[in-house]
Amino acid sequence: MSFIDQVVQCIQEAEQKGTLVEREDVLTGYSGKKLYGTLQRLAKTVLTEDTCYVEVGVYQGLTLLSTALSNEKGLFIGIDNFAFFDPQGKNKGLVEERTAKLGLKNTSLINADYEDALEQLEQYLGAKKVGIYFIDGPHDYRSQMMCLLLMKPYLAEDAVILIDDSNYRHVRQANRDFLLTNPEFKLLF
Repeated sequence: MSFIDQVVQCIQEAEQKGTLVEREDVLTGYSGKKLYGTLQRLAKTVLTEDTCYVEVGVYQGLTLLSTALSNEKGLFIGIDNFAFFDPQGKNKGLVEERTAKLGLKNTSLINADYEDALEQLEQYLGAKKVGIYFIDGPHDYRSQMMCLLLMKPYLAEDAVILIDDSNYRHVRQANRDFLLTNPEFKLLF
């Protein structure tokens, strides 16, 4: 089975069966079960000893932590400065609390602006490449484009990039412009 076929199979299975692991007693958020079911399946299928998962836009940790929980052997990195959707300043602490409750030792949280974090990502990755990249950060055109451009040197050859909120016109335009100028990348869905 080709790599693309494996990715498609992960998506189809998540649509039909939902998640692999749920901890609704600890994890809540806005992401749907099909999304984090896809991330969980991709983590089991795509990640190797040489690759890791990186997420921009952690919010309260649902996708990052549920994906890490589904595949405890990998490295799962979340990037967020917790400047948005957190008027009381509780989300970073909530992610750390949830990480502890779940007993996760395979996650790392980078509390920084995504641009600063991505420009210095090598210090967090070591020799690893990024096998799964989930973008759920700022959704303006420039931010979307920067998330793609700054990650490009760190991506594994067969990396999967998932982009949340692709129905926003400016996110879709940034994705399209990135694909037009980087023909080695392909849009799957």
